Amino acid sequence: MNTAPTKTVRLTGVRALIARRMHKSLADSAQLSFTASFNADRLLIAAKQLRADCDAIRVQDVVSFCYAQQLATDTLFNATLEDGILQVADTVNLGFALALPTHLVVPVIRAAATLSMAELAMERRRLTDAALGGTLAPADMQGATSTVSNLGRGRVEAFTPILNAPEVALLGVAAIQARPWVGATNTLVVAPVGALSLTVDHRVIDGAPANAFLSALCERLEQL
Repeated sequence: MNTAPTKTVRLTGVRALIARRMHKSLADSAQLSFTASFNADRLLIAAKQLRADCDAIRVQDVVSFCYAQQLATDTLFNATLEDGILQVADTVNLGFALALPTHLVVPVIRAAATLSMAELAMERRRLTDAALGGTLAPADMQGATSTVSNLGRGRVEAFTPILNAPEVALLGVAAIQARPWVGATNTLVVAPVGALSLTVDHRVIDGAPANAFLSALCERLEQL
């Protein structure tokens, strides 16, 4: 019986570390994901207008800014759970998943809720450039209280991101696509529609507050 040739590759180094961390995150928590759609028309307009003053601003920065503001409002989501101890942070240190050629890193934007959108975008760019250039310091990847995972450049419509343990909430950002949308006057239109996926640790956060948080975040993005 002929079989196709195979190649055996052992996970080592950073890839092996990521594998262990992801498995531990799922094994040690009760993860539950919620997905919601929003009209992204105002988001796209805001990002374009803001870029005229700060060319670093991208759509992901506007979403991250709104997420940081929502975390500062609903502080239970800006927390970590470790060894049975819940620590609700008084500062939003926002991690963002960044894909490098061989692995992921999660740089941290500190005190994100106190930054302007331009300041947040410039810090995100600084950390991204450092990661791509191999100069990201270990301290730049420590202390996150919540994380954003952005897949908005592809065709992914929604996903269930894994928590960046010991955080209790993580926001996944999917693609913005032209879709049918019922407007305020019950008129069916074609609009740019975005999707957000909020993963929470069900040991800390129940469905009702997760629903309220994600709904409020969508409203923030629609009212920019």
